[in-house]
Amino acid sequence: YTVPISIIKNGTVEAKGQNSEGEWSEIGSISLNNIDKTAPDISLSASPTTLTATDVTITADIRDLDNELFKTPESTSTIQTHTFSIPGLKMLNGAKANTGNAEIVNVDGEKVTVKVSGGNPSRKVETGGSYTPEDTKYVEGQTSSSYNSGGYVGNLLQYVYSGSYTPSHSIEVTGQSSSYYNSGGYSGTLSQYYYGPGPSSLRLISSNHGYGQDHSGMSGNGQYFYECNPSNGNPQGGWFCKLYEVIPGEPIYKYRGTVTKPASDNRVYRYQGNVTKPATDTRTYEDRFQYEISLDYERVVPVQKWTKGNQIVEFFKNAGVELNGTTFTVSENDTYTVYAEDTAGNESIETINISNIDKKPITPILSASPITPT
Repeated sequence: YTVPISIIKNGTVEAKGQNSEGEWSEIGSISLNNIDKTAPDISLSASPTTLTATDVTITADIRDLDNELFKTPESTSTIQTHTFSIPGLKMLNGAKANTGNAEIVNVDGEKVTVKVSGGNPSRKVETGGSYTPEDTKYVEGQTSSSYNSGGYVGNLLQYVYSGSYTPSHSIEVTGQSSSYYNSGGYSGTLSQYYYGPGPSSLRLISSNHGYGQDHSGMSGNGQYFYECNPSNGNPQGGWFCKLYEVIPGEPIYKYRGTVTKPASDNRVYRYQGNVTKPATDTRTYEDRFQYEISLDYERVVPVQKWTKGNQIVEFFKNAGVELNGTTFTVSENDTYTVYAEDTAGNESIETINISNIDKKPITPILSASPITPT
């Protein structure tokens, strides 16, 4: 806004300013109660209203009723007493507050003293302490799922920090010489099974058999074995052979089955997640009370006039009869106009028609009958 500014109704005007640095001033205020744009109210009545041979008294009930709203200064007290000035005050009709109770303490001329109490606070004012909002952060590498450090708290989720996991694994093995297997990380108990015959052996039966040809090899369904060599190294000269009995070997049993390498787990676990530091509020407050007091009142109407005839407002600027009290007496039938002007210059007029006055004397009309000699 720019100054000056125009205010069109009563009330409290508040304003603040800002400098070139962007800093705001404190709020200033002023209460206005001298704006009056309401014209006086005029109500006219006549007595008597029936046909009469006497004068008629006209009663002019002229009132300038108004209502003003007064805003009290802010205070730390819920019980307050304030004095207000009402220009032209004639009569105070009542007082009430927007909250709590209002009591009229004194009326001295145009000054009205009102006591208010029991109202609700209009606002709270911070007087000390501080406020720190809630804060959240992310943590990891913790050794516990419950976090409580530096004011931050929270429940964390587990995760693999290091190491690995290898599930168990099984294989089939055969031809083992022991019923218990333990090799390459695999272990287990095996079952015996027949693997096959053991190696056979030879028993010399005869060492000098002569033959015309080589008889080396097995014979007799594998029961005998000939080992032959040429005589003097000359196959043409005959063969000399050794005869062996083949003695079968003992049966061989071995072991087979499923062996398992156990799972390997060298994982190291830690905890991670969001933790929160709750908001802290050490602020202290003080209640402030501000009342809006509504006063119903009647102002003095300093100018009151009347005149015979139906007149307009401008007529009474320099004419009209001053009204003393609330009544005036008229002796003729006509329209009468009453004018009122309050202290703010608001004007109003009202008319009343009088038609029940009859002051003409009664003239008797005489006649005789008969009018001939009798």
